[in-house]
Amino acid sequence: FSPSGWRERVTVVEYPERSEWRFFSISSETGQMENELLRIRVYSVQDYQDNTGSGFELATKGIFRYWGYIPSTASGDLAVTETEVKTVMFSLLTTS
Repeated sequence: FSPSGWRERVTVVEYPERSEWRFFSISSETGQMENELLRIRVYSVQDYQDNTGSGFELATKGIFRYWGYIPSTASGDLAVTETEVKTVMFSLLTTS
């Protein structure tokens, strides 16, 4: 897997009401979104979140947690694993 393989083949849609980003493959024929590949959500540990049973923790920074989820429908050559998301695709940047 190479994250660069997603260039021009995947788009991200932000869902601000859920503090969530969803990544979709783009059809080479129609240019439309088709297959959801990944979700990333950020939330405050002070807020109630029911994440039991689905997804995985990516990182914690201060009072914020970053949570990943790979839909069961994610498939094809653009599909990723939890390990790839954690080790290759996601990291928190520090600001000075």
